[in-house]
Amino acid sequence: MCHVLSNFDEHVASGTEPTRYNQWFEETLCETASLFTLKSLAQAWEVAPPAPEWAEEAKTLRRFFDVLIAEGHRQLPPQAPLASWLQDNERALRDDPYLRQKNEVLANLLLPLFDSNPENWQALAYLNLDPADARSSLRSFLNHWYHNAPLEHRALVVSVLDLLSLADVVPPAPVAAGLSASAR
Repeated sequence: MCHVLSNFDEHVASGTEPTRYNQWFEETLCETASLFTLKSLAQAWEVAPPAPEWAEEAKTLRRFFDVLIAEGHRQLPPQAPLASWLQDNERALRDDPYLRQKNEVLANLLLPLFDSNPENWQALAYLNLDPADARSSLRSFLNHWYHNAPLEHRALVVSVLDLLSLADVVPPAPVAAGLSASAR
C-alpha cells in the first residue's frame, strides 16, 4: 500500500539502466509503514482485538515490534550522525534500493514523525510526481516532494529534511500572517 500511495509507477523510464535513483527512500518509507502498522495493530488489539481468541496476539505483535526496533543493524553506529551515515551510504542505496539493513536504519528514525502525527502518511501521495524524480539527486527529489505537497503536508517534508540535515534544500520562507516558520 505504501508503494501505491507514493506513486511508485509514475515517470519510470524504460531501459536496462537504473531509473529509480531514489527508490531506496521509498523502500525506507515502506519499511517505516510496516513498523507503524505493526505497532498500531498491537496497540489497537490490546483494547479491542478483532475476535476474543486474538486478544493474546497483541502481546506477540508488541514483542515483535520491540525486537525489530531494537535490532543492532537498525541503529546508527555510535557517534555517527545521520548526515554522515547518509553520505557514506547514499551511493550504495541509489545503486540497490533493497539494501534492507540500511533502509531499516532510516526507517527507525523516520517512525517518530508518523507516530506523532499519523496524518503525515498522506504526504506520501506527493512523492514521485515530477518527471525528473526517477533520475534526480536526493536533494532534488525531496525538493520536488516539498513543492508538490500542499501546505498542510509540508511540515512533514521539512521534518524529514531536518532529520537528514538537508534543511537547506528548501529555502526559508518569510513567515506569513498566521503561518509558522515550520509550515514553510
